[in-house]
Amino acid sequence: MGLGSSVARNITIGFIPEKSHVFLDNYFNSLPLLEHMRKEKLYVTGTIRTDRIEKAPLKDLKKSPRGSIDVLRDQANGISIYRWHDNSQVIMATNRNDVLIDTKSKCQRYSSSSKGKIDVPQPSIIAEYNNSMGGVDLIDQFRATHRITI
Repeated sequence: MGLGSSVARNITIGFIPEKSHVFLDNYFNSLPLLEHMRKEKLYVTGTIRTDRIEKAPLKDLKKSPRGSIDVLRDQANGISIYRWHDNSQVIMATNRNDVLIDTKSKCQRYSSSSKGKIDVPQPSIIAEYNNSMGGVDLIDQFRATHRITI
């Protein structure tokens, strides 16, 4: 387990109640972390880097229409990996497995061909991640634009 995953594990185990849902960005998320957190009865969802999905055979969706989804599940470890094509490809990994995870919602995106907004299918797990990570992304943005030198 890498540094980012170790940090995520150390700040959650013992501090967050069982069956809580933790959202991470791609710096912290990894498949070994998802397995470990599942054993600790914590749900984790987050974006994940392509070099951390251990050659999972996800389809390349670059030439697929917007909203295309590919899902892989490891039933033994309870991990699901999603690749969703929005403006670019988004890869999510979660150890949460329930009925709601596979529902689809819609999001609106600008289409240059129709010169307006269109509805794009989106897995509900990505919509939930976007709603939960909004504050963290805002903090990252402020940190990047207001760096302090020591």
